[in-house]
Amino acid sequence: MSTLLVIGDSVVWGQGLLERNKTASILAEHLGAEMKMLAHAGAKIGIRDSYTVAMPSGEVPCFFPTILQQLQDFTGDPAAVKWVLMNGHQ
Repeated sequence: MSTLLVIGDSVVWGQGLLERNKTASILAEHLGAEMKMLAHAGAKIGIRDSYTVAMPSGEVPCFFPTILQQLQDFTGDPAAVKWVLMNGHQ
């Protein structure tokens, strides 16, 4: 199955929405893809950031893991990633 990799901040996380109403969930269903959600509320790009904290929930705004750290944290098969949905800010 192809993968939709979701990286970024609250916009692609779908903060405040039920899982079935999130853009990434709707897109994954439309594409027939498995969704790998690494986005969360409050994430920033994170250039030159190395600090990390444990995320209590994707709904709780937190800078970390940054978008760059989200990319580094992806443990799936890169060859299976057919689509990437990404948004972020510095």
